[in-house]
Amino acid sequence: MSASNIRSGPGENNPGIFTIPEGKIVSIISESGNWNNIKIESENKSLMGWIENSALGSINA
Repeated sequence: MSASNIRSGPGENNPGIFTIPEGKIVSIISESGNWNNIKIESENKSLMGWIENSALGSINA
């Protein structure tokens, strides 16, 4: 299983602020170029950050 770095802003120059494991479901808040601002629920708190589009997959409901 791999993990993705979540960054403080859209772009590789922004520092990583946390990681999420492969398969974690996230909500997309907004987009900026090839980056998505995401939100996840973790241990009764919300975390937000940026991830590259290529690191996201999709699920069909």
